Amino acid sequence: MMLISPSLRSRIVHTTHRCSGRLFLVHLRHKDEDLVIVALYGVSSPTSSDDKKFMRAQLADALTQIAQEHNGKPFIVVGDYNAAASPEDRGTGKLLPYDTAPDALTVVLMRLSLTDVYRHKFPHSKDYTWSNSMGQKSRIGAVYANDVAIDKAGGIKNVMSAIGSAPGPLGTDHSPMFTRFSSPIAHPNDGLLPTVFSPPPAAPSRWGLDETGAQTYHDLLLRWSHGELLTELSTSRHTFVQARTDLFPLAQAASALELNHTHDGEQIHEAAERATRSLRYTREHIMEQKRLILAHIQLKDQCLFDAKTCIAQYEQASAEWHTSLASGLRTAYGKAKAMKRSKPPLPPQATGPERIRLAMRICHHWHKLKQAQ
Repeated sequence: MMLISPSLRSRIVHTTHRCSGRLFLVHLRHKDEDLVIVALYGVSSPTSSDDKKFMRAQLADALTQIAQEHNGKPFIVVGDYNAAASPEDRGTGKLLPYDTAPDALTVVLMRLSLTDVYRHKFPHSKDYTWSNSMGQKSRIGAVYANDVAIDKAGGIKNVMSAIGSAPGPLGTDHSPMFTRFSSPIAHPNDGLLPTVFSPPPAAPSRWGLDETGAQTYHDLLLRWSHGELLTELSTSRHTFVQARTDLFPLAQAASALELNHTHDGEQIHEAAERATRSLRYTREHIMEQKRLILAHIQLKDQCLFDAKTCIAQYEQASAEWHTSLASGLRTAYGKAKAMKRSKPPLPPQATGPERIRLAMRICHHWHKLKQAQ
C-alpha cells in the first residue's frame, strides 16, 4: 500500500504491480520532470521451499526489467527486502547464505547501481529495521535511489535519512525508515489527507477460503450495515462519522498550526505565522485553518481553544470505529471459513484499542469502506 499526497495525485502517470503485489510502482510526472517510486516486499526465508525460491527469482527479474524500462528517470526503491546488503546489516556481523545469492533484492539493487541512501550517509552505523524477542536484528529495509534521483535532490548531502530507534507499538517487529528528497515534482502540502493506492489483494485461497467462503465473506462485508453479526460496526461507524463532521476539521486545523494545549486568540495568530514560515503547508491553507478555529471560538462564545481535548475526542471516536472494524472483519472471516462456528476467531496479539488507535492515526480517513482502493 502507498499513501500519496493529494497534491501529487494529479501528477501520477500510472501505477502497476507485479508478483502478486510484492512489487508496486507509481510513476509521477510534472511538466518534463519524472519520478518513479517502487515499493518492494521481499520473500522471507527464501530458501525454505521451492515456491519461495521461485517467487524471489521472479521478483528479482521484475525489478530488473522495471529499472531498465525507466532508465534515465529518477528512480527510488523502498521496502522490506528480507535480505541484508552487508555484514554490518546483520546483528551477528555475518551475512546469511541467501543474502549473497544473485536474486537477493539487495544484490539486484547494487547490480543496478542504485545507492543505499542510509548506508551512504552513515557508513559505520549499526542501526536495524527488524528485530525479534530472541535478540536477533537486521537492517533488511532500506531506501535506494539512482544517480538521477540523487542529482535532482541536489546531491546526497541534501537527502535526509533516518531509522526509528525501536519497533512500533503495533505488534510489528519492524522499525520505520524515513527519507526525504527534494524534487521538482513536489510542492507544499495543501493539507488534504493522502490517497491510498494499492495492488489487488492475494487470491482468497491464500486466506484459507474456498470459492464459496470467499463469496460469503464478500457478501457479508457488502451488506455489513444490515448484518446482525456486525451491529457493533454499524453503531461505531455512526459515532465516528459524527466525530468526523464535528471534530475532525478542528483537530486537523490544530495539527496544522501545531496547537496541542489550550490557546487564546493571540497564541493562535502567532502559531499561524510560525506555520506559514515552515513551508509544510501553503499559506492559504494555514490561514483557512486559523479562520476555522477563530470562528469556532466565536460560535461557542469562548476565549480559549482547547486543542488537546478536541484531538483526544476525535482520536477516541476513531479508535472505537477502527476497533469495531477489525472485530467485524474477523467475525465475517470466521463466518465465511466455518459456517458452524459460533464465535468469531480470536484476535491476534497485535490488536487492541491502543494499538488500533495508533495504527489508524495516519489512515483515519478510511471512514467509508468504498474509499479503500
